[in-house]
Amino acid sequence: RPAWRDDLPAPGPQEGDGIGVTGFFLPAADGHVRPAVQEVAQEVPRRDAVATVRRIRRPLAQEHDAGSARCLGHAMASSWRLSRTDTPYAMSSPIQASSHDLASLVQGTVGLPTLPEVVGKLNKLLEGDGASAADVAKVLQSDPAVAANMLRMVNSAHYGLVVRIASIPLAVSVLGFATTRRVALRAAVFTAFASRREKLPHFDPSEFWRHSIFVGLAARTIAATSPTFIDVHPEDAYMAGLLHDVGKILLVEKCGARYDAALQRGAAGGVPDCEVERAEFGFSHGEIGSVLAHKWSLPEDLAEAIRYHHAPQRSAAYKSLASLVHLADRLAWLAAMPSTVGTVPPPTCNEAYEHVGLPADLVDELLPAVRVAFADAEMPW
Repeated sequence: RPAWRDDLPAPGPQEGDGIGVTGFFLPAADGHVRPAVQEVAQEVPRRDAVATVRRIRRPLAQEHDAGSARCLGHAMASSWRLSRTDTPYAMSSPIQASSHDLASLVQGTVGLPTLPEVVGKLNKLLEGDGASAADVAKVLQSDPAVAANMLRMVNSAHYGLVVRIASIPLAVSVLGFATTRRVALRAAVFTAFASRREKLPHFDPSEFWRHSIFVGLAARTIAATSPTFIDVHPEDAYMAGLLHDVGKILLVEKCGARYDAALQRGAAGGVPDCEVERAEFGFSHGEIGSVLAHKWSLPEDLAEAIRYHHAPQRSAAYKSLASLVHLADRLAWLAAMPSTVGTVPPPTCNEAYEHVGLPADLVDELLPAVRVAFADAEMPW
């Protein structure tokens, strides 16, 4: 409860205050405003600001981040183990870079793929009024690869449909527009990346996708258990987990030998992937993923969760979603399902449990349920 609103009840922000804080967040790009915004976020009782601004979900591409400084950080030379720690991550000799600088650095190093055109067409169609199921199906069928992936997903055990869905028009009718939009995005991601099959000593694309899908399922499972995410669509939680490491596959494609050598050094020295990436390239796979989300005009909370999934406490506005992905990633490592081969797990931030609203032991108890879901999951090949 903000100090100037003593009349508010403690359990959570009122509807009117949600709108007020949202208005306060939008112009918060300037450095002198950001500390105040963070203070407000910390004052929201029992939750962070994601509950307050979730309805906005404005694409990151529409943000005007004029000179806002972000710490990227250099590598840490210490060895990490998979254990919970109360110590925040220490970033030595931080690099100050604006979002524009980061985007330029990433684009110049690895390049960024475009999302299949069908997703943009679908979003534009659904943002208007009067779209019919036939209109939506026509757009999806314009990309056979995306349509095929979408049908495979709809017929997976997750949706539990009694009758097999054999056509896109029927899939749209069964799922509805909101879920169709989300499943189409997932199908487009698989279409864009699943064909990238280069294998390196420390990177196996099959294991990478197994990890990514496991984290997506874990994020969805944790979100379904926690009251913090009661307003979050299950597919949104899944996509945050699925895309959290997408920057790694771009590093493999564009800088394969160099990236593999960096992973080898990290494995030998007991340093997590994200830190050896910063030492080698000046940014991590999380930052690459956030820039990609920016390019694809994905929601701001998703982009920020991808960027800070290894340091959720550094997210100014979306600590809950970043923490959700952070803990889902931890479950994947506990399940012996890493995204890279022979490397060490990242450290676990205890603060993340507070932001997802669940104790550590309860999160760990969800692992068997995630394993069951994974056994029935669809793979991108």
